[in-house]
Amino acid sequence: MSQEVLLVLIPALIALGGTLLTLYITMWSQRKQKQHDKGRQFTADQQAAYKSLWSVLEEIHLQFRTDEAALEKYGSAVTLVNSFLIKNAVYLDDEDQTLSHAYLGALKKLTEIVKDYSDEIPQLVHGWASTSVFSMDMMKLFQEEERVVVEEMEATRKKILDKCRLILKST
Repeated sequence: MSQEVLLVLIPALIALGGTLLTLYITMWSQRKQKQHDKGRQFTADQQAAYKSLWSVLEEIHLQFRTDEAALEKYGSAVTLVNSFLIKNAVYLDDEDQTLSHAYLGALKKLTEIVKDYSDEIPQLVHGWASTSVFSMDMMKLFQEEERVVVEEMEATRKKILDKCRLILKST
């Protein structure tokens, strides 16, 4: 090859290499950005699912405390929660299902206990229906087994709340 051809060919090959490298870096960057965007969307959807789970559970909790016929609707409440868990299974894990069912079960037991005390201790029923937090004085009115139910419900509620907060704070 002649010197003149090489003087033209070498800069052209360098320019082509630079163009190809730039094209590769651009494509790689766009692919990474798409992956990042998909991850962000999943996180946003997961946060929405946890926020909705909390709302569903607490709406049932409030219904059990304020509606005298709520125990009759327990099966419907379980169906509602199960339907929600099935629809959002991609965002929720097995622990969420276990905690949700434990919470509903403890809520049902506690509602039954409060109902049993309705004649004996009307202030307990009033506190429950007005959605007051159980005070230590109110807790003393319960038998040991009943206090365990209150503690179980509150502990399960706290676990769900802590997990929801953790997910909602994630980015």
